[in-house]
Amino acid sequence: MINVAPKKQGIFLENMVFYVSLLLLALAVGGFFYARHLAAQESERLAGLSMQMAKMKSEEQKDLEGKIKVARQKLEDFSKIASQRRSAANFFNKFEVLVPEKIYFSQCNLDLEKMSASLSGHSKTFQDVGRQIMLFESADSVLESANLLKSAINDDGIVDFEAGIALKLETVAVEQ
Repeated sequence: MINVAPKKQGIFLENMVFYVSLLLLALAVGGFFYARHLAAQESERLAGLSMQMAKMKSEEQKDLEGKIKVARQKLEDFSKIASQRRSAANFFNKFEVLVPEKIYFSQCNLDLEKMSASLSGHSKTFQDVGRQIMLFESADSVLESANLLKSAINDDGIVDFEAGIALKLETVAVEQ
């Protein structure tokens, strides 16, 4: 019996495309590893050059670089403190009108990141403390909320209290 199957046209072309794509894939993988090898070599070379430069620096240059680093840190700290100070001053200016005469605050922990403040104070009567909390609750333009956290009469007959307030952003916004 003679096999008379017709020859397929394009088998050579299909095989050629497969082998070319296989070759391109191998080149891409090889190129990736070669590039990684070169990057590692250059990284080592850069580290060596940095070490050489560090050895070549004089003591005067090292001292100057240290002073520059300290000065840069002080400038960054100052800018943070200055912006916090202006915000806090703006808060206290608006907060001042919310405190009646018979209330005395002894501590204020202002957290501008959380937009809240924890207040401790004292007064002679519970009515004065109640007026203070009512003033806080009626100050919609300045405060989001106000809560009386704790109140008690101390040994001297004075009412000590703690309050927590949540601030509105406009309260501490710095006017430029």
